[in-house]
Amino acid sequence: MLRSVSALAAALGLVATACGGDVTPGPDLSSLSWSDCGRLECAELQVPLDHDDPDGETITIELNRSRVEDGEKRIGVLLVNPGGPGGSGTVMAEFFSDRHPDLAEVFDIVGWDPRGVAGSSELNCDAPLRSFYELDNAPDDEAEVAALEAAAIAAAEACSEADRFLPHVGSGDVVEDMDLIRQALGEERISFYGASYGSVLGLGYATRYGSNLRALVVDGVTDPDHTMREWLTSQSIAVEAALGEILGDLQPLQDALDAADADPAGSPSDVARAAISATYDPGAADRLASALSDARFGDDASVRQLSDQYLGSAGFDVYTAVKCLDVEQPADVAGFSQMADQVATRAPVIGAAIANELLPCGAWPVQPEVPFPVLDDTAAPPFLILGNTGDAATPYADAVAVAGRLTNATLLTHDGTGHLSFGRSDCVNAVVIAYFIDLVVPPPTVAC
Repeated sequence: MLRSVSALAAALGLVATACGGDVTPGPDLSSLSWSDCGRLECAELQVPLDHDDPDGETITIELNRSRVEDGEKRIGVLLVNPGGPGGSGTVMAEFFSDRHPDLAEVFDIVGWDPRGVAGSSELNCDAPLRSFYELDNAPDDEAEVAALEAAAIAAAEACSEADRFLPHVGSGDVVEDMDLIRQALGEERISFYGASYGSVLGLGYATRYGSNLRALVVDGVTDPDHTMREWLTSQSIAVEAALGEILGDLQPLQDALDAADADPAGSPSDVARAAISATYDPGAADRLASALSDARFGDDASVRQLSDQYLGSAGFDVYTAVKCLDVEQPADVAGFSQMADQVATRAPVIGAAIANELLPCGAWPVQPEVPFPVLDDTAAPPFLILGNTGDAATPYADAVAVAGRLTNATLLTHDGTGHLSFGRSDCVNAVVIAYFIDLVVPPPTVAC
């Protein structure tokens, strides 16, 4: 699946509000009531469950912020999101304000947990999806294929009990929430930094509400125009390339996968997820090599630790629900399985495991609808797209493709490894900070 696992941020039944607040009629866009919550301030905002019914039921969105201490220096609000989908924006705001003091001195750094995530009204479909993830997601015989498809259908059916909430967690709804946050903050325009799948939110906001943006940076681009097959194929190829660089070649991974498959107590899926996890961190080569070596001889503790780290990066149910809603895909589980086989022809070691993580989408009770194709007709100001040449989670080619369709976007190429660019390079940091503070747009050929 390749969620937004990064240094930026270390989840479908009836709507539950984790922060207190039942479903109430009508959104309240009056001034937010902020209170201390550790180093930052926190507040709640009621937004419509269904944005097509703005006076109907509402759900709770949890926000936090670090405030500019010197009001004379204040430029405005910088809204941040870590992607996933399913990552906590409130966690990211705390991290971001610590990591980037130059920005925190002049911007109120505001984070929010998107609908379904953490402190906001949550989805409750985690357990059936975890049961699905325990199976071998790269089946190699008919019995394993049947078991995986049955588990995917069961997970989707269990999640369908949340049909009142399920159609309203896609990125299109989250973009509408973003503008309600802007209004509640009393800001005419906001700045936005979106990491990984947060790039979809940034591009979507630029498409729908471009005139409400002061500045925009999308870091690690997921192309909203990709079909599921295109997206999974692009990622799988990039992951195998990154793992080849990390391990020297893919044979140690294949050996560990084969050993886990031959062991009745082994988990090839854990091996695959451990390998994917390592592609996010440039310093993970030795740890992954050691974990794969241990796994070949029956010691899977390190592999499971890496796998759990990957799976703990974002809510299972939110990730699945959003991807099932946002991306054009096969209409049933059998078609999805065939698509996964096609992905595996392009990435034979890890492709099936990556693709099949979203197999429940083939039985999802809500049909997908691409929320906002990237069109070059936005009212957004000139903005930055950051592309990391060694990024497997959000391949560099996607950044190039999206930037190429937009005349108001400048691509900043980072010749690096791991996931994302901001925070990994002094050169990138300098360009991004100068852009956010002084609106300095670098030349199109700039690279770091």
